[in-house]
Amino acid sequence: RLSTRTRKGGDLDLFVRELDYWGPYPGATNEVIRSIAPPGFPGGNWLGYSMEADMLLKKFWDQITNHMNLVQWWRWDLVEEYHGFLTPSLDVFPATREMLEDTRIVRDGLASLLMHYQMYDDGIAILHSLPSSHIAHFDGNLSYGRYERDHGRWHQLIHNAGLQFRYTTDRMLRLGEFELADYKILILPLSYALGHSEAEYIEEFVRQGGTLIADVRPGIYDGHCKPQKRGLLDDAVSYTHLRAH
Repeated sequence: RLSTRTRKGGDLDLFVRELDYWGPYPGATNEVIRSIAPPGFPGGNWLGYSMEADMLLKKFWDQITNHMNLVQWWRWDLVEEYHGFLTPSLDVFPATREMLEDTRIVRDGLASLLMHYQMYDDGIAILHSLPSSHIAHFDGNLSYGRYERDHGRWHQLIHNAGLQFRYTTDRMLRLGEFELADYKILILPLSYALGHSEAEYIEEFVRQGGTLIADVRPGIYDGHCKPQKRGLLDDAVSYTHLRAH
């Protein structure tokens, strides 16, 4: 998830750069991974937390349709609160068998095709800001909502409109690895904290005609989470207002 806890989120960009494999918890993190990971990067979530076939299937297909290419099973030996993958007789549980039959098409060749397809987007970019994920936890003002929940609302809103988006990260902006000129809209969900170079890059995006949408208090901290007397994107916001009028 989009959290500062390593097993739930953390520096998603760095994990993808430095690890050969990653199995995060399901959630908004999947959207970031499928956007920034190189082709063929082994990433996916864990199954096995349910004894119902419908829930196992939902989690399986949620991953496959979100460009995850690795499905993992959490423990094979449980027979109480959760079902393991195998029964004590080394057969499979009925729910497991149903999941295997329903998803056979993936193992019979569809997976090879899915591993190489490029996910489409509609010129919409979303920023995952690592310092903002820190601020969201210690800023002290929970009335503005939570970081992951806010990202999830944007995902839902865009998908309900029949559109698709792609994530970028603060590091990708700093290193010039993401070409914002190819996008029409940049969304900053709860982007409280931004580095100075990222802010300048975003300002240039606005000057070149891009549309910037920032929901709450953008850039009031710098990239080291130091409070700023003046928001780092105040000029971009002012420019947007003037252009609108």
